Amino acid sequence: MTKTCKHCKKIKALDEYFKSAGTFDQKAGKCKSCTVMLRREWCKNNPEKYQAQLERRKANPWYKNRANMMPKILKQRKNVKDLSDKYIIQLITSKGTAGENIDPEDISDELIEAHRLNLKLKRTLGLTAKLKSST
Repeated sequence: MTKTCKHCKKIKALDEYFKSAGTFDQKAGKCKSCTVMLRREWCKNNPEKYQAQLERRKANPWYKNRANMMPKILKQRKNVKDLSDKYIIQLITSKGTAGENIDPEDISDELIEAHRLNLKLKRTLGLTAKLKSST
């Protein structure tokens, strides 16, 4: 499969793009070479901001404990990708939804399965629409 880079406008294979969890095809909008080039250019043009980023990163415990946290992060990503029961219940009972006052123990298996099928359908239709618009 291929995709058009938003920066250089070239059509490239999907393995030429970094991963991006926020997109339907799970790939970034700019190719790897453009992303790296733009990042280097930004760092060169903004040395104070770049240095501040490095300092914040050093002070952030997440970066220090990243190796310890990666198994947990990967498990969460797998739950989202596989639409596990735990993830579905979390979506149903999350703040700002109609089910935020529902006790997670009271949610039936049928409701979880209906929600899972709805999400699969939305993902499929979203991915299909995204692919059609890029061709």
